[in-house]
Amino acid sequence: MNKLFKFIISLFTFIFILNISNSKVFAKSFLEATPEDPYTISVIGDSISFEPSYTTILNTNPLINVTTDAIGGTRVAGKENASNFVNRTKYARYNSDLILIFGGTNDYFGLGISSPIGDATSTDIDTFYAAYNAMIKNLKLNNPNSKIVLITPIRRMEDENLNIYGCTLFNYAYAVHDIALSNGLMCIDLFNNKECDFINNKYRLNGVNINFSKYAKTKSLTLKNELIPDGLHPSWEGHKIIADELMKYIQTF
Repeated sequence: MNKLFKFIISLFTFIFILNISNSKVFAKSFLEATPEDPYTISVIGDSISFEPSYTTILNTNPLINVTTDAIGGTRVAGKENASNFVNRTKYARYNSDLILIFGGTNDYFGLGISSPIGDATSTDIDTFYAAYNAMIKNLKLNNPNSKIVLITPIRRMEDENLNIYGCTLFNYAYAVHDIALSNGLMCIDLFNNKECDFINNKYRLNGVNINFSKYAKTKSLTLKNELIPDGLHPSWEGHKIIADELMKYIQTF
C-alpha cells in the first residue's frame, strides 16, 4: 500500500510539474517593464481613443508601448456593424500585457443611434450588457495572458438627458461597473473621476477655471469649454488629464 501510495504521489507530482512547464506565461507587471522590454498595452476604443489622444501621451513613457484599436462612432453593442467592439474583437489577438476597453458613450447616444442597455441576463448582442460580456469572453479566450481592465465613459454635455431607451450615460457607466464585477475584472471609473469630469467639475474657458455647466446656463451655450470643446471629445489638454489619471492605475498593475 505504501509503495502504491508513493507511486500515485509521484505520478501526480510529475503531472503537476508537466502542466506548470507547459502552462501560459502570465503578463508581466508594469514594475517589471524596461525600455528594452516595455509594458505593452492595447486599447479598444472609439473616437475618444483615436490618436492623437491620451494613448499618444501614454506612449511617450519609455516603459510603455501602446497600440490602439479605435474606430470613431463605434458602439460596444450591435450585430449590424462589423466595426462595433463586440464584432471586431471576436477573434482579435492583441498579445499585450494589458487590454483597456474604453467605450459606451456611443451606446448611450452616437450618430443618432443608441444601444438598448439590457441587463446581466441579456444574451442578444444588440444590447450593451450582452455585447460587453461576449466581448470579454472572446478576449479572455484569445488573449489568455493579458490583464483586461474596463474603463467607464467620461461625462459629456447633456449626458443626463434620456436616450430613446430611457437611459442616461450614468446607466451605461454603471453597467460597465456591473459587468467588470461579474467577470472578475477591474474597472477604472472615469465617469465619477472629478479630474476627468470636464463638464461639471474641471474645465477652463480662456485660461480660467470655471463651472462650465452653470456658466453656460447663465451665459451662452455656444461657449466652448477648452478641455472638451464640442462637449464630447477632449482637447489635447483634456487628454493629458485622462492619461495622468490612467497612469495612476497602470503603474500599480
